[in-house]
Amino acid sequence: MVQAVVGKFLHSSLSIAIAVAILAGCSNQPGPVLSTEAERVQQAFSDLSLGVARKDSVSSVQLTPVHVGVVSFADGTKASLWVTGPTPAGVRSHCFYVDVTKLGSPGSSGESACGGPTKMVTLNRFGPIVIGDVGTWPVPYVYIASHGLQTEIPTTAIKNQAIAGQTHYYELPITSGYFLVPSELSADPKAMFLISLTNAAQKSVGTVSGLVAPGSALPFSS
Repeated sequence: MVQAVVGKFLHSSLSIAIAVAILAGCSNQPGPVLSTEAERVQQAFSDLSLGVARKDSVSSVQLTPVHVGVVSFADGTKASLWVTGPTPAGVRSHCFYVDVTKLGSPGSSGESACGGPTKMVTLNRFGPIVIGDVGTWPVPYVYIASHGLQTEIPTTAIKNQAIAGQTHYYELPITSGYFLVPSELSADPKAMFLISLTNAAQKSVGTVSGLVAPGSALPFSS
């Protein structure tokens, strides 16, 4: 999926610098200190709303943030993922913002992107953080593993054991098309991912194999 609106948010004890690229243009807006995650999320989605309104040619839009989850890393980094809620009328794009803090650091940072969903499954990488996007696939879950540990998704009978980490498979819920990859799998920048798109009946409807983040692939039928 081509990301048409992207942004990088840098927050420090002195200022916040926001750069949002909209198609071929970009803006840099200094602002007040945003000390809480809630404030940073509100600011990020306000800026994303402006970009999406312009990109999708609607007079105005207010994107609603929905929290997906948090991953933590050994160095004290914490990433909190937020995505757009129900899409307003006339809006095709969906967006995410990931708020990043580090234990012992006074500042924070953030990454964001928007795009029109397609049939491609996409992995976005920001350092050790990996954010997945299932595009237009209407599935409630994915099963994901680091490639090379096993070559196929485990059967339902052993999925609970797999989720516990014994085979490095994880069941991840989908929120507005997005999922947050566990740090145990995402920290390796060379990791290849095996992703199974799973419907409510726990049946795989498509699989991506050998996908490296960042990257996209069209799932093949299981």
